[in-house]
Amino acid sequence: PGSRAVGTHTPMLRTTRRFFSSSEVLSKNFDHYYYNACKELDATGGLLEFIRKPNAVFRVCFPLKKDDDSLEVIHAYRVVHSHHHHPSKGGLKFDPEMNQDDVETLAAANSLRFALADIPWSGAKGGIIIDRSKYSKHQLSNILRTYARELLQHKYLGPSAGLVSPDYGTTTRDLGVILGTYKDAFPSDVNYLATVVGKEVTQGGVRGTSSSFGAGFCTGITESIRHKARLTPSFAAKVGKDFTFNGRKIVL
Repeated sequence: PGSRAVGTHTPMLRTTRRFFSSSEVLSKNFDHYYYNACKELDATGGLLEFIRKPNAVFRVCFPLKKDDDSLEVIHAYRVVHSHHHHPSKGGLKFDPEMNQDDVETLAAANSLRFALADIPWSGAKGGIIIDRSKYSKHQLSNILRTYARELLQHKYLGPSAGLVSPDYGTTTRDLGVILGTYKDAFPSDVNYLATVVGKEVTQGGVRGTSSSFGAGFCTGITESIRHKARLTPSFAAKVGKDFTFNGRKIVL
């Protein structure tokens, strides 16, 4: 549904750039599609506004001892948009420019995505406000362990509470650190592997996870262009009715 709407209104690449250029634009674009879709529903404004807002926002600050023995304060978030299903599920981002509004919007998008696909999760999102290139592997592991312990303490992490997956700036190795932290806290939990989604294959992960995000992005662009080609003959003459990436160069 998202791809068709984008393909109908504006060129895909321009819309993609607008959607992700800033937190304000991210929120405004989400609200545009959300409230347009709400016009088709028989629901009151109060209910729609309640669905738009998150149920819980967890913000934490903790110190990190760096390799030169100095201390840095790390800021992080975990947003649970809805509790209509358990567990909640959402990716964890490393992004120095992210803010609370970004995390809330992305958590809401996850809830709607799961509902449309009939997946029994509620939407969530997490973010740690850092540039990972400025930290050693040891420092990143310490950040992730502290973040995971904070989530555990407030019951935002676990197979029946909250699932974490990789996102912008995070890797399957990072998910392994979070998984190990949960296992250390609950060594007798036989379902501990379900705490993270997108983990290494050796830890019970699924092959193809690392390439699935890029594949999904390319599929979204392809279907959007094909949809517009079916509606617009002049556009179809340029790209062909059965568009593919073969032989083409695309810059984002």
